[in-house]
Amino acid sequence: MNKLLYFLYLPFLSLATFAQSPVTLNQGDIEQKHYLQKIPYQKTKEKLIVGVTINGKAYRFLLDTGAPFAVSNKLYKELDLHPLSMGEVTDQSGTKDSMITISLPKLEMGNLSFVNTRGIVLSEAAAKAFDCFGIDGVIGSNMLRNSIVQFDDKNSQMIITDNPRNLDLKRTPYQDMKLSPLQSNPYIVVILKKGKEKTGGEILFDCGADGFFQMAMGTYSWLQGRPEVTDKIAAGKGSFDWGINGFAEDQQQFALSIPEFVVNDFRFNNVFVLTTNAGESRIGAGLLEYGKTTLDYQQRRFYFEPYENMDTGKLSEREWAIQPALKDDKLVVGIIWDKTLEGKVNLGDEVLKFGDNDYRSMSFCKLMLGESKGTGINGNKTVVELKDVKTGMIKTVEISRL
Repeated sequence: MNKLLYFLYLPFLSLATFAQSPVTLNQGDIEQKHYLQKIPYQKTKEKLIVGVTINGKAYRFLLDTGAPFAVSNKLYKELDLHPLSMGEVTDQSGTKDSMITISLPKLEMGNLSFVNTRGIVLSEAAAKAFDCFGIDGVIGSNMLRNSIVQFDDKNSQMIITDNPRNLDLKRTPYQDMKLSPLQSNPYIVVILKKGKEKTGGEILFDCGADGFFQMAMGTYSWLQGRPEVTDKIAAGKGSFDWGINGFAEDQQQFALSIPEFVVNDFRFNNVFVLTTNAGESRIGAGLLEYGKTTLDYQQRRFYFEPYENMDTGKLSEREWAIQPALKDDKLVVGIIWDKTLEGKVNLGDEVLKFGDNDYRSMSFCKLMLGESKGTGINGNKTVVELKDVKTGMIKTVEISRL
């Protein structure tokens, strides 16, 4: 399996402060009072993309429970929307930028009509990534806050209803779910276990995030001095986080293994995870591969129903000794995990080839979407070809998995 571009995250948004005081985005309604709608989605690099209609024209929007409703700058201009206020948002990489709030009179998704929805306009910096995915905006949690939403990944669909009785949930275990006050982002509790030790914590359920679990450095720091529930595999300084506001600054990061990761009493074993610069930890779209997942925003309940005979082995697969990152339209070395490579490899070295994958002439979008010309990377060793950031010399280095 080629996990090389696993870390190139598309934007995830969290609302910070607008003007001088917090402004809620929990405004707008679904026009229909009673509804049960199946919304098919397309998966592109773990992104859930749905079709919507605005003013009779079709668009593609990202489903993202970790974000508010948002439109691209291009769509904002096309619809000639009126700006309501300016504010500050933080993307998943931890960088901040100013953005405009708007209200959209009507958006149709399936047979549902979302009216007077409050949201934000994504910055010009986001346009590049959104264009790669062909995305015009974001369906966020503030739009779903009065509904029950079920993700059925086996059938590539989201089911949205006003009544939990429309879904077969009676025998499905659930936990209480918290919603953020400004945009109704959903938070659940997960348990980390190692032997007899265990620690629980609240994290964001963010179906707009790549992968299974992303641990924020704040969470890692919080775990220090508490019962040991992770195994440290490696440490390195650098960054591989990219968000709508740009590339995150270099920081100390860690590669970890979690012996038991528990969601609603279901145990995932030996989960490999990298820390990130994000402001909060999150469980991402990777969870949807393993079970039907339901968010009851009305009663604030989170359900997880594991699929039968699922294989969770890829959650234990470790990353490579160097961690590439997308920067300035190039693939570069973002973190060096293996200390024995220091002196051979520099942060910022351009990645020309990684195993059989040739990245020398790839466009930004092909890099963002994880496309490769090679056959993938298998086994525990491979060879990378790099262009030295200091000398410009081409060099070949053998690396292993952690």
